[in-house]
Formats: sequence, structure tokens, C-alpha cells
Amino acid sequence: MPNTNPEKHKAYCKAYRKRNLEKVKADIRRYHREHKEELKIKAIARRHANPEPHRIQTKAWRKAHLEFYRVAASVRRTRKTEAGGSFTVVEWRSLCKKYGNRCLSCGKRWNLTADHVIPVSKGGTSDIGNIQPLCGPCNSIKSDKSTDYRKKWTKPKKVGGLWQTRRKP
Repeated sequence: MPNTNPEKHKAYCKAYRKRNLEKVKADIRRYHREHKEELKIKAIARRHANPEPHRIQTKAWRKAHLEFYRVAASVRRTRKTEAGGSFTVVEWRSLCKKYGNRCLSCGKRWNLTADHVIPVSKGGTSDIGNIQPLCGPCNSIKSDKSTDYRKKWTKPKKVGGLWQTRRKP
């Protein structure tokens, strides 16, 4: 039988949800658990039918969470090569802080990238012990060489109002 008074029905449903909030939440969780694959397929179909909103949302997330995205990308590349190892954003931030949030090669405060001391292509892992912070240009110049800038790094000191990094001989 069709609903003859939609406003009254809407108010009844709202009041029911308010009175039985935990039961409604449990029912929703159960439904999602039982129809997980079906819901996943529908979500993928929606994204394929109209990809632009998803692309915009993904781009905004990456911009807002740049460190998470970079760490995930590094770990994903290592997983693809089956080299092993991984590090977290907390470990990455701690490593950058240890080196004064500076590139270990040039000493500048660029957007730091995670550089593998021993490249993954040459058997290195993505463990935090094999990672050093370099800026994008220095990381590109280093390419796939095994250069460890951590040994040469000393804490920068301020000389005449400017920060200067000194290299150990």
C-alpha cells in the first residue's frame, strides 16, 4: 500500500531512529558486512560512471596529506619490487626532525622526499634505517647511486644570521 502521508511517515522514521539509535547503527553495520562485495562493486561503478568528482577528491586529499601520500607511494614501490621493509609517517617526521628538516645533500629546506640510501633497484629496503631526507632536485641528481649523506651531515649553525651546514671531511 502506497504511503498516503509522506511527511508523517518521514517524521515517524526520524523519531524511530532517534529512539533506537544503537539498533539502527548495528543494522547498518550488519548490512555493510553482509553486502561488502556488492557495495564495493557499486562504488567502483559510480566512480567509473562519473570519475571527475573522485579525481578532484583524491587530488585534494593528496594535497592536504602530502607526507602520508609520499610514504604510502614509497612503501608501495618497495612492495612491488618485493624488497621488503616499510616506515610510517611518524618515523619519517622523526627522521626529518633529527636532521633539522633539511636536505642532507644541499642543506636547504625544500619539500623533503624519502631517499633510499641503498636504492630498492639495487637490493635496498624501505626500512627507516635505509631512508634519508633529500629535497626533490638532490634526490633526482642522486638517481640510483648508493650515496649516504647521513655520515657527512652535521647540525647546521647560524653564522651572521644565515644557517650554514658544514660537511665532515
